[in-house]
Amino acid sequence: MKKKILACAVALCLVLAVIPAFAADGNVTDAQGFKEALEAGGEVVLGGSFEIDSRLGITITQPVTLDLNGYTVTETYGANNNFVIAIKEGGSLTINDSAGEGAIIAEHASYGYGIQLYSGATLIVNGGTIETTQEAIDIRTSASNVKIEINGGKVVSTEDNVLSVRGNSNIVVDIKGGELVSGGRTGMYVSGDNEDSIIINMTGGSLTQTADGGLSGAIQAYKGATINVSGTASITSNSSYGVQVQENVVLNVSGGSIAAVDSRRDAISVEGQGEVNVTGGEISSTTNSAIGASENAVVNVSGGKLTGKEGRDAIAKEDEAVVAVT
Repeated sequence: MKKKILACAVALCLVLAVIPAFAADGNVTDAQGFKEALEAGGEVVLGGSFEIDSRLGITITQPVTLDLNGYTVTETYGANNNFVIAIKEGGSLTINDSAGEGAIIAEHASYGYGIQLYSGATLIVNGGTIETTQEAIDIRTSASNVKIEINGGKVVSTEDNVLSVRGNSNIVVDIKGGELVSGGRTGMYVSGDNEDSIIINMTGGSLTQTADGGLSGAIQAYKGATINVSGTASITSNSSYGVQVQENVVLNVSGGSIAAVDSRRDAISVEGQGEVNVTGGEISSTTNSAIGASENAVVNVSGGKLTGKEGRDAIAKEDEAVVAVT
């Protein structure tokens, strides 16, 4: 009988050892519980702050709503391309923060990556903070059918992009609110493999590039994208261009503001086969022109307010660029 009781006790201990840790109210309170809850899908609520100090490989393949609930998940482990969370085909992650001050932090100095999206993935940020040293939110180059929606909260990268927007087709990013802050050379990097691979709509919120050494702008739109700026959206670079428009990229500005502050750069730089259409909003540079056009770029202005440094043209034209102001 004693042997049977001992065997049962050992078995119970083994079972308890693999059950994820939860607070008394059923909320997640440790790294392994976090992984298992996210991968199981449904409603996940944090019940305490904790660290991730090893490679967990969290992969979401179904709908998940995560309430940070005022707590912080801090990943201290670092390895090349080791993101805190990966969202794959069929997976969606909605981040809320009902109590305020909640965060997901990847703090490794060289390998602090946040959230990565694969084909068929969705990310919605309503609250909380995502803070990393490297890419905060990243879409894989080969991805298609990806959606990102930012309605609130804060996304920060101290050394790199807050948003790396890449992909083959049907990549849609809607920024309606929230605060995006980058300390890297580019705040948002945009590169579609095909023409019109990417659609970015920014109707609210703010994107600020703060780095002294940032060279490529608050937004570097390299190729294959249409970017629409309207409403109350605010895009500011303190070290380079507000928006850099390059190969087969179209930038439409009907509202909001785009600014280059003390950067010796134009607020909007358009080159190659890039196109800029301005019907509203405010575009300004404290040290250069509001818009600089070169190579075979096309600029159409029919509204809005363009302000360059005193003594400089609001629109500077070089090479074969075509500029029409009506």
